[in-house]
Amino acid sequence: MGGFYMEKYDSEIFKISKDEERAKDLLDMAKERMEFAIKYIPKDMPYRLLEEYYEVAVQLMTSIMYTDGYKTLNHINLIEYLKSYNEFSTNELGLLDNMRKSRHGTIYYGRKDGGNFFLNHENEIKILVNKLNDLVESKLKSKILIELFKKVQRVPYQASKFVKEEINENIKCGDCRHKSELLFQLLNKNKFEVKRIKVIFDWKDLPLPEELLSILKKTGTVWSHDSIAVKINKEWIKLDCTWNLELKSKRFPVTEYWDGKSDTLQVTKGKLQFYDADKYEEKIKIDKEEAHKFADEFNKWLTIQY
Repeated sequence: MGGFYMEKYDSEIFKISKDEERAKDLLDMAKERMEFAIKYIPKDMPYRLLEEYYEVAVQLMTSIMYTDGYKTLNHINLIEYLKSYNEFSTNELGLLDNMRKSRHGTIYYGRKDGGNFFLNHENEIKILVNKLNDLVESKLKSKILIELFKKVQRVPYQASKFVKEEINENIKCGDCRHKSELLFQLLNKNKFEVKRIKVIFDWKDLPLPEELLSILKKTGTVWSHDSIAVKINKEWIKLDCTWNLELKSKRFPVTEYWDGKSDTLQVTKGKLQFYDADKYEEKIKIDKEEAHKFADEFNKWLTIQY
């Protein structure tokens, strides 16, 4: 296809408020066009297929801009905007621009030669449209993921009795077991691939007073901790929503601004060991009486800190 060149255009790209709802509507419309329009176009009308695939691409590119908080009034700048994404090559941007020109010729001049372009590049066009679709879905899911993380993180930490069957969105407080289980349920409900993980940590790596730590004479300060991981772009990302924002003032490792792409801060900044929960065999022996006393005193101390 040669080097990618696009003529300059006077229109601008405008900064607006992010609009995920409109982005989702455009994604849904693009999918409807794929399912109900393109599917029934006769194969002997390739110029019509090119036109419809281009319209799908426009809706998806516009959706991307809305998720980022931008808009434009013309298709040239719409394609130009994709340069800010490393996912798209120069050849792919050139393919979109050639689709634009061919569609323009069909719509405004009645030319059907765009059909030959479609036949010669059908596979690349379909791959590119799928790529745009995946990017929009990823961006919208990232927004949902961040909101769900924040929702559970806001639940105040409090060590308390854990009954899995009682975990729901209305819990008023909870420790790592309650909060990780709630986040697991919410992500699973929203069709994220998620798994439970166990983390070995040391209470000494948190800014706790010595009188609290001294309670753990029999058990020791190395415990197991409940957390989760979610798969994002084929990688497992560790999410720990244990510490609510109020604990940052006491130097707890609180995640304030999460990007939805990388690991959050974990339970401590000390040495940690991670295991898949379904493969983990608990070897740490906890003295129940001592643990209950520690939990009670820890809760009292947290109340004073707030």
